[in-house]
Amino acid sequence: MAIVTLATSPAFAPSAAAPHPRAANRFFQLTSVVLLAIVLTGFSRTFFLRSLFQVPPIAMHVYVHALAMTGWFVLFVVQTSLVAAHRTDLHRRLGILGAVLAMFLVVITAVTALGLPAHYKVDHVPNGIPMTEDGMIRIAWVNFGSVALFAILVTTALALRRRPDTHKRLMLVASMVLVGPALGRYIAYLNIWKSASSIPQFASVLLIVTTITVVAMPLALVAHDLRTARRLHPATLWATISYLPVGVGFNIIVPATAAGRALVTALQ
Repeated sequence: MAIVTLATSPAFAPSAAAPHPRAANRFFQLTSVVLLAIVLTGFSRTFFLRSLFQVPPIAMHVYVHALAMTGWFVLFVVQTSLVAAHRTDLHRRLGILGAVLAMFLVVITAVTALGLPAHYKVDHVPNGIPMTEDGMIRIAWVNFGSVALFAILVTTALALRRRPDTHKRLMLVASMVLVGPALGRYIAYLNIWKSASSIPQFASVLLIVTTITVVAMPLALVAHDLRTARRLHPATLWATISYLPVGVGFNIIVPATAAGRALVTALQ
């Protein structure tokens, strides 16, 4: 409902917000680099640097998913850098590749998410990450919610690509949606590192910091709008309104319900 309102609202004309172009471009470029860094570090042990660690093998579709995910964030950095360099001509050409990659990413992420419960039933260390059944159910629902919201935001951003201020905000929040699993790896790695007695206390602190980071990402865009344009861009408002309930609902509320648990366990 929010997305329909977003796409049809006259407030989404290009003049809805007019931040300083250079400051705006730097913000989107820097944020894209930060998101890529989160992905690279979060999945370092289980994917990028897995040859350096003793980790279980992962399924081929997980390799494909990881490569597609990495490709998306690398392309996102390239796209924001092209805009910052005023090469919007190349940005538009690469946009075709981005649209195709986004569609493929939605499909392969859905396949990976749907296969997690069955994989967990066979191996309680799916994809190299130890987890409990409660953790598996929560991760499954987070993946379901993330891929659905990503698809909605990217589709809307592509439809509104002729409105740059709207387009880039929706693309940014769509990319933010995908980094939750990478942030979650920081917590999961503590199940592997068991050399310090302070790990339980450290895990609690890290969980709080990770949660704050997830919430703070779209709020950074809110702060950017208020600082540069003195008002909130409608795309920022609707994307944030969509982002936060999905994050809370699919991470905390839905996995705790009997129906939520039953739907995931049925996939086993």
